[in-house]
Amino acid sequence: IADSMMFNPGYRNVGLRLRSSKRREMVLGWTRWRRGWEYSTRAVKVLHEYKNAFPRVLLHVHQSEYKHAYNAEDIVDTDHGGRGSRDQAIQAISRMESWIASRGLDRLPACPSASRVLSISAIKAVVGAADAVQEDRRRRRRGSGEASLKPDDENDENDQEQEVERKGNAPEGGGGGGGGIQAASEEDDLPPGAVVNKDSDAADTGNEKKNRALEAVPRSLAYVRNPHPAWSPSIRFAPGDRVVSLRDDRGMAFGAIGTIIAVHKISELSEPSPLGLDVLLDAPTPAAGTLAGRVPEGRGISVSAADVLNLSQGPV
Repeated sequence: IADSMMFNPGYRNVGLRLRSSKRREMVLGWTRWRRGWEYSTRAVKVLHEYKNAFPRVLLHVHQSEYKHAYNAEDIVDTDHGGRGSRDQAIQAISRMESWIASRGLDRLPACPSASRVLSISAIKAVVGAADAVQEDRRRRRRGSGEASLKPDDENDENDQEQEVERKGNAPEGGGGGGGGIQAASEEDDLPPGAVVNKDSDAADTGNEKKNRALEAVPRSLAYVRNPHPAWSPSIRFAPGDRVVSLRDDRGMAFGAIGTIIAVHKISELSEPSPLGLDVLLDAPTPAAGTLAGRVPEGRGISVSAADVLNLSQGPV
């Protein structure tokens, strides 16, 4: 009964679905596979409750040979001790389904039994810690903005004066002996608006001009997505490790940081990595979800291990 258990009429599943031997899947916080199936205290408790609520179901299944589907007419409690009617069988199945749904057992998240995962209590602790860090950062930014309002205004004025002085001292650009610090033009092969230092000697001699960017280049111009190379040098991953995203086309933004809550083995032949990761993001993002109810909305996402850099373990 911990697995799937089908009953006719209707071929309906009235098993608790705490594991799947056929698909080798376990339910986080309820079951796990080591050298055999292991059950948590909560799973053992609900198995006893189910047995006490529907004793004839257990008795019939244990006394019968294994079947893909059992007949619900055989589990109906009748006065004459025989099989029940079809209507009684349908009502019995409905009562079992309602009992399972009332305890939320029909919505439990399953994952491969070979996966390494954090417990539900550990995930809640990580969520709390991440929320506390984010709140502390927001509080510091607000406090820093209010405390430095006046100095920032004064600094802005000083910066403007220095900018005027710098422009006055810089040599003028021109066709013959131009140079100095100027805005990039179309022929410079640099992002529009970038500040460059043009070598005046190169302009005079006709040699190739040398450009040097002095300002930070926007990420959209410096980072080009490519789905093929093996981005990450990290090869070891474990639940609880901190990771940072190396791409921005898989839902997890470039530079986003999170904590691994599950490591899944996808396939030995998977390229560029055979591992899949369930990541709890520090901050919500529109492309993320709940990972089957394990994390808050917008904080959970599944990615390939090749898409992230492990901050907790070295590359070898």
